[in-house]
Amino acid sequence: MADKKTRVDSEATKKPEGSRLYQPFRALGYITSSIPHSVQYRGQAAFITTGIGRSFHIYDSEKINLLFVGPRFDADVVSVLSIGDETFVSSGGRIIVCQRAKRVGELEAVSRGGISSLMQFGDYIIAISEDNA
Repeated sequence: MADKKTRVDSEATKKPEGSRLYQPFRALGYITSSIPHSVQYRGQAAFITTGIGRSFHIYDSEKINLLFVGPRFDADVVSVLSIGDETFVSSGGRIIVCQRAKRVGELEAVSRGGISSLMQFGDYIIAISEDNA
């Protein structure tokens, strides 16, 4: 009887073969949503930031490992932008600044409409609002 249990335990702990992307704990629909992702290069490594509902995820692009999960915001994420260790997120008409996955601040909005897109232009961050401001 002990031999049977040992054999079952060893079979359960075997590593799955094939792609890590399709392992049972991965849910493909949660890796990204319909908003554009942000790709950032740090040395030889590339990182992908995606908006997921009211939060964001940061993945290592080589193996698609989830590295960080951002805080939960009051409204859905509309746009993400990664620069250095900072992630800028537009959510609920605000631009929230996170360092890695920790919320560190908020940028003052100059528009009354919601922010529809964030872009980097040199040393500047451009936020395009719904009212074209």
